[in-house]
Amino acid sequence: MLRVRCLLLPICLAVAGPAIAQTAPPEALLSRLQGGASLERYLEIVRTEFRQIDADANGELTADDISLMEAVQLANVRTNEAMRFMYADLDGDGAVTEDELRRKLRFNEHQAAAMQKQYGPLSQAAEERIEQQVRQTMAADADKDGRVTWAEALARFKPTGAQLGIAQRVNSMIAVGGEGKQSIRLAEVEEAARAAFGAVDTDGNGTISQDELAAAHGIRQRLASKQAEERLNAERLRKAEEVRAACRMPKASDAAQVVVLSAHKTEALSRLALASQDVKTGTAEIRIEPGPEPLYVVVAAKEATIWRVTGATERVERFVATATTTSEGRMATGISFDDVNIAAGFNWAPINKVDKPVPLAGVVGVPRERVSFLANANCLQPFIEVHSTEGAKTLAAVRQDTGKQPATTAARVNVGAFLLPSGKIQSAHADTDEPRLVIVKEFGTLKLTGDTSGVVVRTGPVDLENETAQTNPGGVVEIDVRSVVASTPVVRYDVLPGPSGLIQLMNSGALTRTRRGEFVIHRKIRFPAALAAHSVTFLLMPNLPVPEGNPDGSTVISEETGQPIEFRGKSN
Repeated sequence: MLRVRCLLLPICLAVAGPAIAQTAPPEALLSRLQGGASLERYLEIVRTEFRQIDADANGELTADDISLMEAVQLANVRTNEAMRFMYADLDGDGAVTEDELRRKLRFNEHQAAAMQKQYGPLSQAAEERIEQQVRQTMAADADKDGRVTWAEALARFKPTGAQLGIAQRVNSMIAVGGEGKQSIRLAEVEEAARAAFGAVDTDGNGTISQDELAAAHGIRQRLASKQAEERLNAERLRKAEEVRAACRMPKASDAAQVVVLSAHKTEALSRLALASQDVKTGTAEIRIEPGPEPLYVVVAAKEATIWRVTGATERVERFVATATTTSEGRMATGISFDDVNIAAGFNWAPINKVDKPVPLAGVVGVPRERVSFLANANCLQPFIEVHSTEGAKTLAAVRQDTGKQPATTAARVNVGAFLLPSGKIQSAHADTDEPRLVIVKEFGTLKLTGDTSGVVVRTGPVDLENETAQTNPGGVVEIDVRSVVASTPVVRYDVLPGPSGLIQLMNSGALTRTRRGEFVIHRKIRFPAALAAHSVTFLLMPNLPVPEGNPDGSTVISEETGQPIEFRGKSN
C-alpha cells in the first residue's frame, strides 16, 4: 500500500503511482540526521543545537542572538590572540619587550630540547627561528617605544563577525521555518524536524537507515542542481529581455512602408569621424524618391557610417540605424549592458540603455526626433544577401518590432547610394568585381585558378592612388558637423583614414616614401585609421615622438634602435 505524507513545510517525500515527487529537508536539519538515529535522539540533537545558538535564552532565534554571540566570540578571540603576546610579560608590567620575548622563546626551546634529552646551547636553526618570531611579534609595537602593550596586541588582530560563521549558523536554523522568516521558536523547529525525519524515514519504522539517509542527500543534491539550473535559466531570460529591450524599434504607422537596407561598406569616406579618429567612418547616400506613403527606414552597416538622406526626406517617418563597428573600433563580439548617459550634444540622439562600446551610426537630412539608434551592436546583423541566415534574422527582428512585413529590402557589400522605396543600389563596383579578397605578395610567383572575380592581387609596394580609388571610389565627402544626428560625438579627422591619410601626410611633408614603399616619419604625426588592410611599414626618425593614434597592425621601426616599437593597448 502506498502512503502519501503531506507535511506543513515543503519537505515531503511523496509517492503516488509510478511518479515520485521528491523534495528534501532544509540543509540545517538534514545535516544533523545520522544513520541509525531514532526520532527522539534526532529531536534532542536539534534542541541542543537550538539552545546553544539561542544566546539570550529567550526561546526564540533572532538577529539579537547573532549580535550577542558574535560579540562574545570576538572578545574571546581577541583576548586569546593578545595572550599570545602577553605570555612573555616576564616582569608583569603589562607590556612585552624584545628582550623578554627572546628570553621566553629561548626558555621554550630549552624545555622542548630537555623533553628529547638534549642539553646545551641552542642550534643555529633554533636561534634563527627565535629571531623570526621576535620580529613578527614586535611588529605590533605601533608607537615604536620597544614595548608591546595589551592595547597594541589587541589592535594587531581585528577579526570580523563574518569570519566566525555565527550568522550563517543561526540564519540557517531560522530558515527552516520558511522563506522570509526573521525569527523562529523552538516549537517551530521541532515541528520542522519531525517533518524532516518523516520525509527521510520512508519505511516508517522510526529509525533512519544509511540507505534512507543517502537517498535524502541525493534528493537534496538533485534539487540543488535543479534550482541552480533554474536560476541560471532565469538569469539568461532576464539578460535576453534586456537585449531585446535595448534593441526594440518603435512600431511603424499603418500607412508606412518598411524598408530594410544593409551594407558592409560604403564607397565614400567621411571627413567627419564618429566617436574617434582611430576608427574609419564611411558615408553613403540614401535618396528618397517622390511618393505619397511615409517610409520607415531601417539600415544596418558593418563599418561606422554617416548616412546622407536626400530627396523627398519629408517621407521619412522613422530612421533606425545601427552598425557592428563600435566606438572602440571593433566588431561587436558580445553583449553586456550598463546604464550609460551619452554626452548631451546639440544634435546627438539620446540613448539611455546602451552597450559598451556604442555602435557607430549617424544620419544627415532627418530631424533628430525621427531618428533611433539601436543601443547594442548585436541587435541587427548586416547582410549582403536577403536569402541568408543573417538576412532572415534581421528581417524577423524588424518584422516583430515594427509590426509590418518589409516592403523593400536592399543589400550589397559596397554601396554608393540606395534609392528608396525602389530599392535600387548605385555602386562604382559591379557585382562580379567587388574587392572581397585582397592577396598581398611582394615577391615570387602566385598562381590563381578558377573564378578570380572579386579577388585583388597586389604585388610590390602599395600604390596609394590606386588603393584609394579602389577602397573609396566615392572620394572624401565634406559634411557639416552641425547637421549630423549621431549615436556618439562627432569629430573632424586630423588625418584621413587609410591610403587617403598617407597621401595627406606625404603632401604635408610629414612622410616621405622609400623605393621599397616604406614610409619615413619626419615630424610628429597621427597614424591614419584603418591601416590593417594595407601592409604599412613606418620608419621613425631619431628624436621624434611616437605617433599618436592606433598603428592598427602596422610595423613601426625606430631608426635610432633599429627595433620595432611596441604599442601597448593598441589593437592590431
